[in-house]
Amino acid sequence: MTGKEAMNGRNGGPRLRRRRRRSAIVSVVASMLAIVLAVPAGYALGGMDAFGMAGAGGERCLSDARNDIEGMPDTVSASADVSFHGSELTDADAGAYYQQAVDRSWRQIDEALLAVMGGDLPSMRAAAASAESAIDETITALQSHTWPSGATNAVKDVVRHYMELRADMAYVASSASEDAGRELTDDDMYSTSDVDTYLRDKLGIGAAKPHTMPVDILAADDAGIHDAEADDIDGMGSTTNDGKRIVNVTVRSNTPGTVTDLGLDFDLRDASGKTVAEVQGSVDHMALTKGRTVVVAVPIAAEQAKSGRELRLTGMSVRSGHDTGRIIAIGDDIAKTVAALDDFRLR
Repeated sequence: MTGKEAMNGRNGGPRLRRRRRRSAIVSVVASMLAIVLAVPAGYALGGMDAFGMAGAGGERCLSDARNDIEGMPDTVSASADVSFHGSELTDADAGAYYQQAVDRSWRQIDEALLAVMGGDLPSMRAAAASAESAIDETITALQSHTWPSGATNAVKDVVRHYMELRADMAYVASSASEDAGRELTDDDMYSTSDVDTYLRDKLGIGAAKPHTMPVDILAADDAGIHDAEADDIDGMGSTTNDGKRIVNVTVRSNTPGTVTDLGLDFDLRDASGKTVAEVQGSVDHMALTKGRTVVVAVPIAAEQAKSGRELRLTGMSVRSGHDTGRIIAIGDDIAKTVAALDDFRLR
């Protein structure tokens, strides 16, 4: 794969955003003003339908009014100017230097992602502010040397990715709403960047370290066919999964605070690696704190539950005690690192 091809890959051409920074106090005031000023205006223009509280298309809602004042990310060109300064790195030194530059912010980014999953606004803002500063160090390090000719364009694209991520962190750090965390979870933070993969191959260094997922999968167990009548001890059981194969997946929470609802998405694959079905499991109305475990039952239709088939993790949904929901997609390259599923096969 050429450098140009890498930069046109899945994550190789990141959309860059420039934020209008605001302090947390200004954000709160802006949100309140948006509501206070917009409601009377809505009635003056013909009731709350004019303000956007009714259902038809094109109306304004409260969050839109807040965003008009508080500001939202602007999408800009992915060709933002990037320049390098200082001595040129040799082929022998470039790989280790690249890894050191990335490592300057990996932990802080990881902590910010988990804080967003937890949904506590003060924690989100603090972690995002720390990550913003650390990402600044990564960008500065990457631009402090010139690079071997075969790596220059790819490093520019990596710098642009970090510029975007720094702007995302700045937006979260100054936000008045937990919803801002979606700026991070909506990005491909749990997939490997094509341009980073290209660079690591070019520079002769190992694969990128995946970021910590909201929960770790510890084990998967084929519990067999669910018999609703036999398993209904108290007479209150559901027949929803009657006759389906149940896989019990044990997970441990990495999410700060309390997870109240958790969903896991999987591809069911045959021996050739082909996806034959998409299956899901969930646990609702619980109180799962960091470090604690829970078993998630994943039902599989009888006609799909053939011996030898495997599960490949594709996504998670997490709702926290702050009533904040997050949905993340997990790339196949990251899913391959879930060791607990490596040897699991349906009986």
